[in-house]
Amino acid sequence: MYKLICRLICQGEGVTMHQLLNKTREVEIVYARQLIMYFAKEANIGSLAWIGSKLGKDHATVSHGWKVINNYIETDKVKRQKIAWYGEKLGLLTEANVKIKGVRDNIKKLKVEISRAETRIINLQLAVKGLEKMVNELNL
Repeated sequence: MYKLICRLICQGEGVTMHQLLNKTREVEIVYARQLIMYFAKEANIGSLAWIGSKLGKDHATVSHGWKVINNYIETDKVKRQKIAWYGEKLGLLTEANVKIKGVRDNIKKLKVEISRAETRIINLQLAVKGLEKMVNELNL
């Protein structure tokens, strides 16, 4: 999920991951970092320290970034719309990931069922051979 958040924000804000990891304080880069921190915290994908470590920052910076984005949501209509748009897109990405995970889980279940069926077939083949042997012995 973290990688999805980063990709979406980088693409939407026109920055690269390399730029985010630099120590620059350019407004555009800082804002993109704060968006990533905000959505990572909202998605509850890790502790504040973990989220910060991904961007070379500490937990306090993540907490501050989250507060800054919340402030934008409350006070800046343009940024509120953009943040909502990101949220919608991440919701769609998350929904797609959930569906993909469901398909993968179903594939695993089907593989287990196939394995069980193969075992049953082998057991039935052995039983048929045993019966054939018994019938052959009776005909002698």
